[in-house]
Amino acid sequence: MVEFLQGMLGTPTNGFPEPLRTRALQGKPVVEGRPGATLAPVNLVTLEGSLRDKHGHTISYRDVLSAAMYPKVPRSPSRCAGYLSSVQLLP
Repeated sequence: MVEFLQGMLGTPTNGFPEPLRTRALQGKPVVEGRPGATLAPVNLVTLEGSLRDKHGHTISYRDVLSAAMYPKVPRSPSRCAGYLSSVQLLP
């Protein structure tokens, strides 16, 4: 909730309700403008190549986009299997 009020997901059309926002944030920084505007650019071709080299299996465009948006999430079904149940039936 705090990250939402900070503007990490964008800003609602009519802004945030005050004084709720001020009280909830308690001096925490606020994101002005589009949240993704300050992110560094990503070269998807290079990322795809590094994923292929690292995992050695077919990488889909969805895998590349997922890796770009969620870099800390495991990118390989074999890595997921270590802490999840069987993922064989997942599309």
